[in-house]
Amino acid sequence: MKMIKEILICLFVLGLAFSGCKKDKDDSPNYLQVGDTIVYLSDGNIKYYGAYSATSYNFDLDFVSKEIVLSTDGSGDPDYTGVGTRVYFETYTSSSTALLSGNYTFLDDDSYAAGTWDYSYYMFDYNGGYNEVYIEEGTITVSNKNDSFVIDFSGKDTEGEIVKLHYSGSLHYYDRSDITK
Repeated sequence: MKMIKEILICLFVLGLAFSGCKKDKDDSPNYLQVGDTIVYLSDGNIKYYGAYSATSYNFDLDFVSKEIVLSTDGSGDPDYTGVGTRVYFETYTSSSTALLSGNYTFLDDDSYAAGTWDYSYYMFDYNGGYNEVYIEEGTITVSNKNDSFVIDFSGKDTEGEIVKLHYSGSLHYYDRSDITK
């Protein structure tokens, strides 16, 4: 009887040990995929540039890999330290206060229509300079709930590569409406 009790206690302890060893499952890591290359994204900015037409406002999205540290410089502007991957989108929405949830399609005709994006690039070796590959086709899907974002993109770059992006989380906000691009 004592042996059965000890076996049951051992099985219980082993059960607890194995249940504590489960990996946390991350169903949707933040990433940029270009062709077969996948880079995980760690942080991002959203920059507000103000009105761009009578009915649209410009919010730029900026994502980086863990090799780049995002911070704010002494002037209140975004600062990028390190060498890594950077992805950038210029979007237009009908709200002056937030990037609204919805689908944003590519339209590069200088109309700045709400629900569109007109400029995007990525760089695998961003270090403050520019060696970008442009993205000129695809749809950005935004879900914005109290400034917690889920952003997905699917499209193509100018070299014909399939580009996908997923980002879920908060973004550093910058009001740059006093700056002319």
